[in-house]
Amino acid sequence: SKGAYGIGDVCLEPLRGAWGESEIRINNKLDHTMPPLPSHQVVERLMTVLDGEDSMSFTPYNVVTNNCEHFASWARNDWALSTQVINVAEKVFTAGASAVSLLLPRPISLACNIALFGFQAIKQTRRLPALQ
Repeated sequence: SKGAYGIGDVCLEPLRGAWGESEIRINNKLDHTMPPLPSHQVVERLMTVLDGEDSMSFTPYNVVTNNCEHFASWARNDWALSTQVINVAEKVFTAGASAVSLLLPRPISLACNIALFGFQAIKQTRRLPALQ
């Protein structure tokens, strides 16, 4: 159904009704970096939104700051994150910094390139599996 802002509403629907004949896969990619909440707590959080008891019920949909991936990660991992938005933002930042570095004097350009390299190195380090 359309929500208060005419975009969408959180609703409870049987999984088979949503997936139909399609194949499904579980994608809990944030579990590697943020521990998930216990399943009963995830369900409680979702139900408080469905019942209109949580402020998340009244937060308008926004593709950049409050989309379905934000909602799912908030419910499961307690952080409203969208890796899709983060990936696009990183690409825009990298392209912008590269373009600006072409226009800057050489020392500042070099500093920008070092910062970009460091940013990429940190990103790759986060992806390494945790040593156990």
